[in-house]
Amino acid sequence: MNRNTEIDRSVREGRDYTKLLPIEARACPPVLEPRVVPNLDDEEFGMEVGEVGQMLWCQSAGRWELGTLIGTRKKKLLVEVEGEEIAFDAKEVTQFEPSHAQDLPNMVHMHNLHEAPLLYLLQRRLKAGRIYTWAGDVLISLNPYAPIPELYELSPFITQPKPNASANAVLASAANASPHVYAVARRAYLTMLATKEAIALGAIAGTDGAHVDQSVLISGESGAGKTEASKHVIEFLTSASRLAKEARDKERESEREARAVGGGGAIGGGAVSGAESGEKGGAGVLGGVKVAHLQSMVTQPRRLQHPEGAGSGGSAGGGAHGAAQVSVEALLRDASPVLEAFGNAKTIRNDNSSRFGKYVCVEYDGHGGIVGSSTETYLLERSRVVDIGEGERNYHIFYQLLTHEETRTRWRLPDATGLDMLCHEGKVACVDGVSDVKEFASVVRALEVFGLRQAEQSAIWRVLAAVLLLGNVRFRVAGSGGDGGDGGGGEGEGGGNAGGATPRAAAHEGDAEVAEVVDEEALEAAAAAFGCE
Repeated sequence: MNRNTEIDRSVREGRDYTKLLPIEARACPPVLEPRVVPNLDDEEFGMEVGEVGQMLWCQSAGRWELGTLIGTRKKKLLVEVEGEEIAFDAKEVTQFEPSHAQDLPNMVHMHNLHEAPLLYLLQRRLKAGRIYTWAGDVLISLNPYAPIPELYELSPFITQPKPNASANAVLASAANASPHVYAVARRAYLTMLATKEAIALGAIAGTDGAHVDQSVLISGESGAGKTEASKHVIEFLTSASRLAKEARDKERESEREARAVGGGGAIGGGAVSGAESGEKGGAGVLGGVKVAHLQSMVTQPRRLQHPEGAGSGGSAGGGAHGAAQVSVEALLRDASPVLEAFGNAKTIRNDNSSRFGKYVCVEYDGHGGIVGSSTETYLLERSRVVDIGEGERNYHIFYQLLTHEETRTRWRLPDATGLDMLCHEGKVACVDGVSDVKEFASVVRALEVFGLRQAEQSAIWRVLAAVLLLGNVRFRVAGSGGDGGDGGGGEGEGGGNAGGATPRAAAHEGDAEVAEVVDEEALEAAAAAFGCE
């Protein structure tokens, strides 16, 4: 900003401008009046531009820049941008407001909100490590592509408000929380519990309860961070559920002790019913959202064979561990490694891109504890199995499988460079900082949590190996039959992604003998894995 512009601004704002004058002019400073740019009225420019010195957002070369209005020229606005005078049409500029320079956690508090100050706010917050910003009730998240220390500390969001806090007070605190993905999950969770309380107390008349359900929608372009955001939402919900069940169990234990002290007689080993535990309000999690007069749904943990106790039977202590109890929260958490292995892949923009959509439904009891969950997947990118682009990879599970020596040996799997489905023009893309060995171990552990024993896992690995081997089966166009050949018995060999003729292409030719297998050994290997002759 030049000296004259700063002087004009000081005059308009009533500040001392003499310090900005040249030294020789300070002894007898001139009397200055605010200057107004002529002909800057609404009729000519379609907006109220203001006075000389007014800061404006200017769109130049596809970017928004801050500039200072210095005058007009041929019905255009002259704006100084980074020391350069540029003429703009009125539609290319918009006013700058003081709120545009503030660090606002919720951008709806900004005056004259539009694209330029929105991007400016997000840019400044990102540089400061604050990747989350509210836009009303919507959370905007920016992917920093780098770890931020202590960003995902759960304790500030799990802490309980003051005892006996009303549902309205708890919801108000959730609505005013700092922008964070945990805050979104917390608000949905508390709103669900508060609405249940209102129904239970009859505060909402004539409702069928449909509005109790809450939804969290996560959307964005590839690489925006949708996969990580969904995992953090699940992390919060499972943590809140565990606390809810702990609070419920403590309350029931207190009631048992009170009955025993009061001469209520012996108490059986069964759980206290929901009606009994609800007499004192059934305090909920995360700050005592009280859910009264609701029947408690007791969560019975799923009984699965402990991985260490699921041996082959040859070990004398193989069954000593017995059946381990696996909570619903653990099942929900451990679903992520399996879904990512079979549904995520490296793309040019994202090393862990979800190539499918998913709808996760989580069911709760009256106390805020998870009692069940289901995941529905859709729109899986099936074409990736047979065709990957340069610099990309197939689904993670294929590369992870090659680290399992037993499967590779049994089905004679070559390395990734020898499998057409896993490489592009003979090159295999790598993912920096990711160990396929460790990732495969995580998948195996997750499958064990879900109760899949070694025999069932081996069946999965067998199918995957068969698919990989089938991708190496090559065909060629026969010299006779069909009118799409080269007429001279010329061969056009190709595999799963090598551009040669395939059985499907042969069928389109109308002649079953157009395509023939080039490598019988590859076909036999794939058939053996599939269990075919």
